[in-house]
Amino acid sequence: MIVNAFTVDDGTYGEGEASGPNQFIYNGTLFRYFESTDVERLFRDGWHVSKVDRVEWDDPPHPGFRDYAHRHVNFFIVASKEA
Repeated sequence: MIVNAFTVDDGTYGEGEASGPNQFIYNGTLFRYFESTDVERLFRDGWHVSKVDRVEWDDPPHPGFRDYAHRHVNFFIVASKEA
């Protein structure tokens, strides 16, 4: 399994209406942001995590959704179910 998860350091963190811890509804879409401890907890039982990378990139404007350039900071996780 490969997972891409927004971190709390993402440039879009906090945009929209808060709907829970580290989650926001922006433009009709739910965004959830993760801390490293969240990732550890999610994959704690029954998973083998072979890789966790923190990746950053600049994203161009998305007309009609996010009309401005912004920076993303994500965890890329590679994991498999344990036998």
